[in-house]
Amino acid sequence: MKKHKKPRDEDAFFADLFENELFTHSVDPTPLELWDFMIRLAQEGTQECAQLLALRDAFHFHSLNNMARDYIDQVGRYENKCQQSQLRLDEVDRKLELVRQQIEHGEPIFLNQIEKQIDQELKEQKAFIQKREELTKSLDEELLEGNTGRNIYDEIMEPYTAVIRSLHPDLNPDQSTEQLLAFKKAQNAFENGEVDTIKLILNDFPPPDPLPYLWDPRQLQQRIDQLLELNEKLDEEFNGMMSEFPLDKFDLLENEEAIEELVFNLQKKEQKTQAEIARKEQELQQLLKTNPWVI
Repeated sequence: MKKHKKPRDEDAFFADLFENELFTHSVDPTPLELWDFMIRLAQEGTQECAQLLALRDAFHFHSLNNMARDYIDQVGRYENKCQQSQLRLDEVDRKLELVRQQIEHGEPIFLNQIEKQIDQELKEQKAFIQKREELTKSLDEELLEGNTGRNIYDEIMEPYTAVIRSLHPDLNPDQSTEQLLAFKKAQNAFENGEVDTIKLILNDFPPPDPLPYLWDPRQLQQRIDQLLELNEKLDEEFNGMMSEFPLDKFDLLENEEAIEELVFNLQKKEQKTQAEIARKEQELQQLLKTNPWVI
């Protein structure tokens, strides 16, 4: 291969490229070779960022949902029973406490008022348990219909990544309102697992030409810097999401013995709570029976 001269010293841009060793070559490259290299960097960076953005959406829309489904199906319904029993125990405990207070103060025992007060105090706890129950019921209905959840690495990921390459605002800052609306539609389709809708959007808005239209090397360098910054930002987001992810629970799903042990302990705890409820309800009934001022 013919040895080319380095770019002229007065061209600070190319000089910086050589000094920073951004381009390794057996011979000194021509400006055109440098442009080709930077174009490849921009292409690869764009594709990598598109894949990361697709995975981020997959994590938001599918991973947590699918893992939560598995956890609820195998363990969560036993946790629900334990929480319901604990809620009932809290209600009986509080009722017993309030009845005792009124007896000590020589006041009439207004059971309706006591129950309303307890309902208000435990309102958030009851709402949380009800939400879990609804989620479990929804899961049961889906399983009966044969819907066992979606895998984020199924056929939807490839077309969705291409749509991101074509329409995501971070990769296409100069997009039109029509393109932005199409991307939002694609995100909704991805969230709902609608592969055909995403493919239709991709037909209308195919990924751009493999060769970037920005041939000026300084503009290409700016584009590469933007992609590196976006890549770093996505890495930070992933780390933040994973730090909040209950891995200790979901790791259990790979261990059948650990699941069996956890379920056994939850069943044992629920039985113990039920026994405590029965004991305290009996104590409460005795107090109410011996007090004439129950209203």
